[in-house]
Amino acid sequence: QLEEIASRVVEPLTRSFAADGASSALSPSAILACVRKLSAATDIEQVFESLAEEAANINVRAAVLGIRGHAAWGTSSGGFGPALSGKDLRTLVVPLNQDGPFRQVFETAAAVEVRAIDLMKNPNVLLKFAPASKARVVLLPVRSAGSVTAILYAEAGEKRDSGLIDSLKVLAEVAGAPIDRLTVVHGGLAAAETTPAGEEAGRSSEQAAGDEIRAAEQETTYGAEIPKVMTPEPISAETSAPPSEAPPISP
Repeated sequence: QLEEIASRVVEPLTRSFAADGASSALSPSAILACVRKLSAATDIEQVFESLAEEAANINVRAAVLGIRGHAAWGTSSGGFGPALSGKDLRTLVVPLNQDGPFRQVFETAAAVEVRAIDLMKNPNVLLKFAPASKARVVLLPVRSAGSVTAILYAEAGEKRDSGLIDSLKVLAEVAGAPIDRLTVVHGGLAAAETTPAGEEAGRSSEQAAGDEIRAAEQETTYGAEIPKVMTPEPISAETSAPPSEAPPISP
């Protein structure tokens, strides 16, 4: 069903991309291949990884930041090469209780296009991603269950390419469906462990996030460790037999 919906959406989008002369736009077959890859994910972390990889395949540097509490945490990236290690990415914390483009995306659930200079309120983002000074940065919401589950960061070049940006919007939009499916399959709990592996190591560099972010981590269940489901012990023959009737009381 998801592929059928994507097919109906992709065709008119492709025609509009061609009209703009945008060579970076995804073809219908490429978008459908991405949909299939996202649909095959077995946990939410894999959805985020596939989203970053597919965005990188259209020649953009991209990263996915998962939402936990009042902050966005670096989760997956593509196109950065050795300049950004997984450990460095997972120490990235972006407060969502401070004014800035990330907060705007989180609160409005709408795409935001900015220049690198507009990220000055998030110096840790500039430090980790090091975008070119004139780079056009697109921040896209990944929506699931009526809320923003993650934010896709993508560097879309200096000149605005509507086909490229619309392709990124399609990717971010379709990523929400497998997250919904995985949430239902796992009984309302996220299957991915999104707590950054380098959280303790990077704590000193993220003091600017403040006590409010650390408190927010405990307020939310997203990304928390999934409790183990206890399997009931098999009932033995002795305990499964119905209790015998009590002997009659002698007069």
